[in-house]
Amino acid sequence: MRIAIDALLLRDRFSGTEVYIYNLIKEIQRLDSQNTYFIFVNDKLKLDNDLLAKDNFIFRVIRNTSQPLRRVLYEQTALTRELTRFKIDVFHSLDFILPLRCPVKSVITVHDLIFKICPETILSYKRLYYNLFVRNSLNKASKIIAVSKNTKQDLIRLFAIPEEKIKVIYHGLDICYRPLDKNLARSKILEIYGLDGDFLLYAGRIESRKNLGRLIKAYCRIKKEDNIKHKLVIAGPPGRLNRDTLDLLRKPEFKSEIVFLGQAASEQLLYLYNASSLFIYPSLYEGFGLPVIEAMACRVPVITSDNSSLREIAGDSALLVDPYDIEKIIGAIRILLKNDYLRSNLIDRGLAKIREFSWEKAAQEAIFLYKEAAAQSDFRG
Repeated sequence: MRIAIDALLLRDRFSGTEVYIYNLIKEIQRLDSQNTYFIFVNDKLKLDNDLLAKDNFIFRVIRNTSQPLRRVLYEQTALTRELTRFKIDVFHSLDFILPLRCPVKSVITVHDLIFKICPETILSYKRLYYNLFVRNSLNKASKIIAVSKNTKQDLIRLFAIPEEKIKVIYHGLDICYRPLDKNLARSKILEIYGLDGDFLLYAGRIESRKNLGRLIKAYCRIKKEDNIKHKLVIAGPPGRLNRDTLDLLRKPEFKSEIVFLGQAASEQLLYLYNASSLFIYPSLYEGFGLPVIEAMACRVPVITSDNSSLREIAGDSALLVDPYDIEKIIGAIRILLKNDYLRSNLIDRGLAKIREFSWEKAAQEAIFLYKEAAAQSDFRG
């Protein structure tokens, strides 16, 4: 087969979608020497030598597609011609959208349905784009990959997609995330960030959907009422914050105790997870929730939301809370800081849970799905 993969979104691998794109392609490349792959990437991406090593992988560098509008124009015009030109059998869009006139069998990956479930948290032009194109893409796709059972159910509920058309393929876990000696991790954090002592950790994009406003309020309450020594460390790239959260961040109370580190690379996150006392991820909605399993892999007890995919991915390996209830968040922090038995139990459960998530398995299932898509007779271009 000749398979094309749209990886134009891939840049620095800090977002969950970029982690998915990079690791899926890398693992498919390791596993599959039979099929020929055409990988479409933007000209801002620095390609790893590892990715360029195999003869059956051809990277097409598309100029001026790192900007969203130019990428969309390319995907809806020139990409269609490229698929025909290279005689592609199956096209895989790694982010929802197919060309309106896709001339070949297709697979799309749906990471989440934020634009439907939390529309106020994304930019208006993105909301418009997804509303214009996603339904058509879902209907035309030969097969759909949902990254969680929750996302699959959202697709069925919101778009009436036939269940048999959707395959749940979980994200994997990067092998870089592993337990380290806590003293080593703390010395690295001191060296990199000048950060010393105990801390609670949040890692992820800094935006309103991640519920940082309530997390900060919960932290300030427990800091004042229990006089805990822990700082609150927030690591992640900036996103869209609502005004209430921005106003909260400007207040001087405990300002020195809340540390914003900005974007952190995988190696830095490895040290942060291992050095932290516990990890808190109180998101209002997720399609998967990679930071949860990354933290578990580093032997950190996790508090996360009892909603969307998070209850599915975390299961009984984390403390699940109502993310809208500050009292519940405070209670979870309190109990995990005081109850060593519960901490140890959650750590052990987390290490068992992460065995369910493998990029090798994800790649194997994707390759099999390409074969199924290519074999389908009911093609709708």
